[in-house]
Amino acid sequence: MGKQSVFISKDVAMHFGFHSADAALKGLYSKVKKGAILICAWAERGADAMGPDGVVIHSDAFPPEALVDTLGAGDTFNAAIIFTLSNGKSLQEALTFGCQVAGRKCGVHGYDGILEQ
Repeated sequence: MGKQSVFISKDVAMHFGFHSADAALKGLYSKVKKGAILICAWAERGADAMGPDGVVIHSDAFPPEALVDTLGAGDTFNAAIIFTLSNGKSLQEALTFGCQVAGRKCGVHGYDGILEQ
């Protein structure tokens, strides 16, 4: 991974007056360490990320067929991104995988069966 990754929650972004992940990234990027990756998930709108190049990338959400349990979805999203980046994948691949895994998490109770989906 090598770079510092900073995760901003939708709630924190809204607290600072931002109404989208894109706006939060653009408004907060100057506050993080130079060269960092800033990531902001926005629930059903998916997630955005910005790297050192200043380009905002996006992944759509991957909602489950039935919403079962959202507890832990944010942690699952963060872990999936860290896992993907630490395995040398691109920021876009990590963001998409994070949204996919978080969506799967929302479709099961706890974490039982998350890998089978």
